[in-house]
Amino acid sequence: MQTEFRAIVQSEYGAPEKVLKIAKRQLTSGELGADDALVKVIARPIHHGDIQILSALPQEDRSSPFQKEL
Repeated sequence: MQTEFRAIVQSEYGAPEKVLKIAKRQLTSGELGADDALVKVIARPIHHGDIQILSALPQEDRSSPFQKEL
């Protein structure tokens, strides 16, 4: 069995609208193991942290609430 699906791929860093592309991929039944499941995803939310990683932006400086002040 061979299944065609679409995937969002990223090959470089930058603004999401410039670096994210939709590509067609093939999945063969030999790639799935006995304990694997094939799941159809219809929608996925985008977290602001995802945008920082895509763009290679520096992370915000957030101190741990458990750090002791000196």
